[in-house]
Amino acid sequence: MERFYKACEKILMESQIIRQDISEYLNFESNKQLFDFQGEGYEKSFASPDYLKSLGYSEVDLLSVIYVWLCESLTSAYLQRPLFVWNKQGILRALKDFSRNKDRKRLQAVLNLTYLEQLDYVSGTKEKELMDPDNAFYNILMNSQKDNLKWMCGYGTIISPDDIKMYEFYSQLSEELIDSLATHIVVSFFHGFISQSREIGNRNFIRMIYSIGQERLAKAVVNKFREKGFFVILYKPSSSSINPKFIAEHKLDTMAYTDEKCYQEDLKAYKNTMFNLIQEEGQICGYVKIAQFGKKLEQVASSSFAFKPEEKILNAYLEMYNEKRRLEASIIKPDTISFCSITFPEKNIGLDFEEIFESFCQINLQDSYPFEQVQKVIIDELDKCQFLHIEGRKNNKTNLTIKLPELKNPQKETLFLNCGGDLNVPYGELFTTPELKGTRGKLYIEKIYLNNVPYEKLELDFEDGKIVKSTCKNFENEKENEEYVKQELLQGKKDVTIGEAAIGTNTLAYSVSRKYDILFRMPILLLEKMGPHIAVGDPCFARGEKSSVFDLYTSKEMIARYNEETKKGNYLNFHTDITLPYGEIKKLYGETKTGEKILIMKNGLFVLKGTKLLNENLNLTKEDK
Repeated sequence: MERFYKACEKILMESQIIRQDISEYLNFESNKQLFDFQGEGYEKSFASPDYLKSLGYSEVDLLSVIYVWLCESLTSAYLQRPLFVWNKQGILRALKDFSRNKDRKRLQAVLNLTYLEQLDYVSGTKEKELMDPDNAFYNILMNSQKDNLKWMCGYGTIISPDDIKMYEFYSQLSEELIDSLATHIVVSFFHGFISQSREIGNRNFIRMIYSIGQERLAKAVVNKFREKGFFVILYKPSSSSINPKFIAEHKLDTMAYTDEKCYQEDLKAYKNTMFNLIQEEGQICGYVKIAQFGKKLEQVASSSFAFKPEEKILNAYLEMYNEKRRLEASIIKPDTISFCSITFPEKNIGLDFEEIFESFCQINLQDSYPFEQVQKVIIDELDKCQFLHIEGRKNNKTNLTIKLPELKNPQKETLFLNCGGDLNVPYGELFTTPELKGTRGKLYIEKIYLNNVPYEKLELDFEDGKIVKSTCKNFENEKENEEYVKQELLQGKKDVTIGEAAIGTNTLAYSVSRKYDILFRMPILLLEKMGPHIAVGDPCFARGEKSSVFDLYTSKEMIARYNEETKKGNYLNFHTDITLPYGEIKKLYGETKTGEKILIMKNGLFVLKGTKLLNENLNLTKEDK
C-alpha cells in the first residue's frame, strides 16, 4: 500500500510543479511518463484494478477510481486551470489510514466529503470554460505549429505516435483541400438552420470538438466562423490513443460517490452555475464535431474487479443526469440550434490510407441535391403507408415491422424528413419517429461497432416498440451476452424504445467501404447512410418536438416528432443508430392501409421507380448478390 500511496503523493506534487512552470513538462518524454496510464501502459498502472489486485491490494475498484481522479490534477495543471490541488490532501491522509485499517467506509466517506467540498468550484470552472472562446483549448489550437510539436503535450492527455502522424498528414494537405473542407463544414452548419426551419437570431457562439491530429482543419474552421462574426468555443479534443480497456473500466467512475447527497448537491451546484451563466449560455447557436475513424477495434472485457455502482446510486446519478439535461435543454433549446458532424479516416484504416482519405473527402464534399430528389420520391410513397417492413436475406434473421404515424392532412404534412449534406455529413437519409404500438419483430445485425463497442450477431426483439429481448454472440455464455448488450448498447436501462426509423441512401460510401473492406470499421455517422436503420433510445427531436419542421422541397410539415413515451416527457437520454447494410436486405417495403405493398429495395438494390440513380454507385460484391 505504501507504493500506491507514494504514487498518489507524487501525482499531486508534480501537479503543483507543472502549475508553477509548465515549460519543463511540454515534451513527449514527460507526456508518456505522466499519461501512459491512459494508453499502452494502462494494464501495468495503478489505474488498473487487475494490476492492483495482482499486487495484493484490497478494495481495488475504489483505489483505481481514486488514482484516476487524482491524475485529473495533472490534466488541470497542463491546461493552466485554477487548481486547488491541496483540496485533495485529505485523500492522501485517508489513503494512509486505509493502509493501516483497511476500512473502506472511512476511505469512501472522505472521498464523498472531498467531492462535496469542491462541487461549486468544479461546476463553475467547467461551465465557464465552455463559455470562453479564448479557453485553454483555443490557445493550444491557435498556437499549433508544424515545426515544433511540443504544444500537443499541452492537452494534458496521452499523445501517441499515431496522433503525431495524423498531424503531419494534415500538414501536407493542399491549402485548397483544407479550405474546401472547412468551407463545407461552415456552410453545412448554417444550412442546418434552413433545413430545420430555425432562426439563428443574434446568437454567435458555437461549440466545437475535433480529434487530436486534425488541428490544421480545425483551425481553418475556427477562422472561417470568426470571419463571419461567430466565436468557436472548443471542447477538449478527442483522442484515439486512450486505451479501450481504460475507457471500459472507468466509464462509471462518476458514480463512485456512495452518498446520495453528492448527486443532490451536484445538481444544486449545476443549477446555480447555469443560473449565473444563463445569458451567456443562451448565445450558443449550435455544435460542430470533426471526428476520425479507422482504428481496428477489438472487444474489451472489463475486469470483474472494476468499479460498479449499486442500483440506488445508479438511480440517484441518473436522476441527477436527467434533470441536468432537462435544465440544459431549457436554456440551449434543441429545437433552435444547428449542428454539423463530419468524420475522416485515420492512418490505422490500412495500407490504402491516402486513397481512402481522398475517397471520403470526395464523399463528404459531394453535392447532395440530386440525391435529395431521389429521397423525395421515396418519401412521397412512404407517406401513403401505415407500416414499413424490413426483411433480411440469406443468414440475416431480420423481420421487422415498423408502425408509421397517421397523416391527417397529406397535402400539408409528411412523415419523413429529407436529409441532405448538412447536419450529419455526408448526405443522405430520410427518417421518421415510429409509433411504438404496432412496431414489432426482430432486428439482426451480423457484425457492427456502435460507440466503439463491437457486436457479433446482434439480435433485438421488439414488442410495441420496446425491446423485450436482446442478445449477441460475443461470448459463449448466453447470460454474459445478454448482460453485455444490456449494459453497453442499452446503457443498463429497461424498456428501451425504438426512437427512429430511417433509410440511408449514400450508396457511394457503401461501395467505397466494400472496395477497401472497411465496412465494419465505419462509424455510425457513415454507416447510418448505408442502408435502412433504426435507432434505439430517444427520437431525433428529443426535447425539441414542439417546434415545427418543414420539408425544403414540398413545404410540408414533418409531423412525426414524438412517440408515446416522449409525449409523456419520458426520455432515455441516448440515441444509437443501428444499420442493416444494403447487401443483407431481402426486402424493404411500405404497406398501405389497404394492404398494398410498395417495394423500395429488393435483394440489396433499389427498385422503386425514380431511385435508379442510387444503384449507379451500388456495386454489390459477390457476397451481396
